[in-house]
Amino acid sequence: MLQQLGEAERTEFLEVCNGERIPSLMSDVIAKKLFNPETHPEWVDFIFREIMKEEISSEGSFNCEGQLLSSTSKKMFFDDPVKLSDGRTGNLEFQVNAQEMFLTRGELYGSTMLLLQYGVEKGKPKNSVYYENVKGVVLIFLLRDSPGKLKAFESEHYIHRFKEFTADSGLSFLPLVTTVYVQVDKASSQFLEGKDGENNPRLQKFLAMLYDANEEKTEDEISKDGMLSAIVHEAVAFVQDKEVQKMILAEEFAMMDYNSSMYHNRLEGRAEGKRIALIKQTCRKLSRGIPVNEIATALEAEPDEIAAICEAAKKFAPDYDAEKIFEAMNTVEKTVLAS
Repeated sequence: MLQQLGEAERTEFLEVCNGERIPSLMSDVIAKKLFNPETHPEWVDFIFREIMKEEISSEGSFNCEGQLLSSTSKKMFFDDPVKLSDGRTGNLEFQVNAQEMFLTRGELYGSTMLLLQYGVEKGKPKNSVYYENVKGVVLIFLLRDSPGKLKAFESEHYIHRFKEFTADSGLSFLPLVTTVYVQVDKASSQFLEGKDGENNPRLQKFLAMLYDANEEKTEDEISKDGMLSAIVHEAVAFVQDKEVQKMILAEEFAMMDYNSSMYHNRLEGRAEGKRIALIKQTCRKLSRGIPVNEIATALEAEPDEIAAICEAAKKFAPDYDAEKIFEAMNTVEKTVLAS
């Protein structure tokens, strides 16, 4: 399984497992461990206070994983949901890959959490919450790879706080949902250049650490800061667990699947690109012995289509060249159509 990674990725993974390299602190598994308000409220408080420029603190977590607001709605999954001291709820979202629909995602996440706020705890009367006293939501998206829209926006700032809505008439109001997008890559780049568009040195060091704690200048600054050193120390210790290593490896494969899909969609911009990406995703799972029906469920694809890919892929095991499988499937389909 490890051999399916590229040489550079495999080397980095082994160094992390051996304690020779600091793991990615924005990895889903690691971020949820480090920035859990139940175990490290002081680290969560630091993020919210410095990014929001408010004197707020966390008061524990709450479970809103996969809650459905209706029988037809899709599930929403949140990284680190937080109860805030002023009655609001918050969420820290660690985003490794650039997603061009990030603004839409923020709106959907915010509206979902706000509807959960417009509810009452078990045992309390429904009329205890109404329009005038419902508490708001704070969403912080930490973006390791800035989407194109943010990269194209000319500004020294790397933090973008959406706090106010303004109509075309000029009328403004403060919404209940505050959404903040943090360009972690830009913060790190400015740190290495000796600049800071936000004029907050410690926050910038923290963000540079999230981007790459192994960079020489960043690592040196981490060693001088007790909180940053503690975060890194816990991350390094955490990944020595074999089960954690398995989860990180699974993340690596998920990342490869995502990047493969995005690459082919950009490169081809048509059905062929999507199908090749699906073939690659299918073959990675097939090589791990995952049954056809489970692959179809995981990839949200038609079982018949996955079965056809698996059948065609048999001739190309164990390398599973996706391009050759694609061509073989095309040849079969053309033959069927011609007969």
